Amino acid sequence: MENSGWKSSASEIFYPLSAILVLLAGLALALWSLALDQRPMHNDEAVNGIKFGQLWDHGGYKYDPNEHHGPSIYYATLAVSRLTGAPQDFDQFSDRRLRFITVLFGIGLILLLPLVADGLGRKATLWAALFTVTSPAVVFYSRYYIHEILLVFFTFLALAAGWRYWRSRRIGWALLAGAGVGLMHATKETFLITLLVAALALGVNQFWNRWLDATAPLSKAPRLKLAHLVAAFAVWLGVAVLLFSSFFTNSAGPLDSARTYLPWVHRVGGDSPHIHPWSFYLHRLLFFHIAKGPVWSEA
Repeated sequence: MENSGWKSSASEIFYPLSAILVLLAGLALALWSLALDQRPMHNDEAVNGIKFGQLWDHGGYKYDPNEHHGPSIYYATLAVSRLTGAPQDFDQFSDRRLRFITVLFGIGLILLLPLVADGLGRKATLWAALFTVTSPAVVFYSRYYIHEILLVFFTFLALAAGWRYWRSRRIGWALLAGAGVGLMHATKETFLITLLVAALALGVNQFWNRWLDATAPLSKAPRLKLAHLVAAFAVWLGVAVLLFSSFFTNSAGPLDSARTYLPWVHRVGGDSPHIHPWSFYLHRLLFFHIAKGPVWSEA
């Protein structure tokens, strides 16, 4: 990664790439919004639609620790629907309106890139944006009314803000990273796996720079502050409690977000229809084709 120093100014971080990234985001919005209602809703999408419909029509939502994942998608849909003049009756909602929520989060991945642009470098940031716009997996899940693209967006937000804090030690970035993790928590239970892998990657990175790579520059950033980390953790918990408690109307929700790992442990042990050989996802990403269907490949 190109190292421009942790004291990069805002102009160095966000400009001049911002204009190009906004154009690419606009292109993605135009392309990804085409024919959103042409494909029938998958069962998971329909279930999410029903749960949001209960929230929209009756103003109530209660987290289920056994199924359906976290509440972020429903409250995000609620916020966007109120801002865009949605119909008063959920029966008048279209598939297109629901799927447009996930389109927005997919496009948000492009708009988050300036947070890491001074680390990646300009060329790599532009390539990252182009690959995001054209990635079959990103495009598909951005047009799919389920939790996955929200989890990716909040994960990138947390990692990018965490990286900026690591470089600058400014508490604002720590708080933003905490909010990102809280939203990951409120999106899908598997966020813990992402946190574990991110911590492992950070540990390997530090080990490499300190012990194996004699050419790696030593960080000149100030020491980590415990108060900043505590504040970030408090924001994480605050965001999670706010959403899991359905804005303090379901007192059992936050505890249920911990209880949920009991049924999930059984599924990890094999009690799940999503048990595949180790090569399953590599096959799907590298080259996948069924009769009368298109070739699917991230390559």
